[in-house]
Amino acid sequence: MTMAEPFQYLPVLRWKRAEQKALRKLDPTLREHVCPLIEIPPVHFPKDGRCTNLASSLIDKMGKSILSSCCGRSAFLDLIHLDRFRPQLRISR
Repeated sequence: MTMAEPFQYLPVLRWKRAEQKALRKLDPTLREHVCPLIEIPPVHFPKDGRCTNLASSLIDKMGKSILSSCCGRSAFLDLIHLDRFRPQLRISR
């Protein structure tokens, strides 16, 4: 995703199922003018050793969902709730 084109509307979305669906179904002519700020909600994991694998898996799944829902358009991400997983976060395409 690039920030080459200007946008006019910046909705703040919590990344839940309804918001994902609404973003995917947004009319393409409107999508050109929208750049959402997506807030990833808090994630709770068990305290045992599975935490690292679950966090990595969930982050990967969220990334794919965001790319799919944004249909190749720009988006901002608020990752404050994932701060404790910072060493594991990798941005790739």
